This record gives sequence, C-alpha cells and structure tokens, in this order.
Amino acid sequence: METQSHARPTWKVIADKAITVFIFVLLAYCIVSWIPSLRNGAVGATLETVMGPILAPVRMIIPPVGGLDLSVLVYFFGLQFVQQRFLRN
Repeated sequence: METQSHARPTWKVIADKAITVFIFVLLAYCIVSWIPSLRNGAVGATLETVMGPILAPVRMIIPPVGGLDLSVLVYFFGLQFVQQRFLRN
C-alpha cells in the first residue's frame, strides 16, 4: 500500500503566512484609525505610510461611505478568499 504525502508546497506555506501577517497589519490599521491618540501618533503615521499606497487603488474605485473605508473590507475578504481557495488545500 502506497502512501502519499499531502504536505503543501513551500511557496504556499510562505504565501499563506505572508497573507496572514498582512491581514494582522490591516486589522491593526483599522483599530488604530479608530483611536485618535494612536492615529495621530507615530504608530498611525507608520501604518498610514505602509497601508495608504496599498489601499489607494481600491479607494479610487470604492470611495469611503459615511466615513467607513470599504477598501479595507475588500482586501480583508479578498485575501481570506485567496487563502482558503488556493493556499490551504
């Protein structure tokens, strides 16, 4: 009886971990944006410097609605879909 290894390729493991880290940074960006003392400090400036250019293309297509930045949700759900569909099987 022959057994097959079901280990994921290394590139999938690395991509999965990178997306997970990016999602945590995205969540940190959201939380910091809700707290004025953090948003206006060094942490907020750093996160805006990193995340601003990444979120800008989606913001051009879907502008904020009532102060709610939907671009974050687009990235969050899009990355979750990529992880579940392509990287974790």
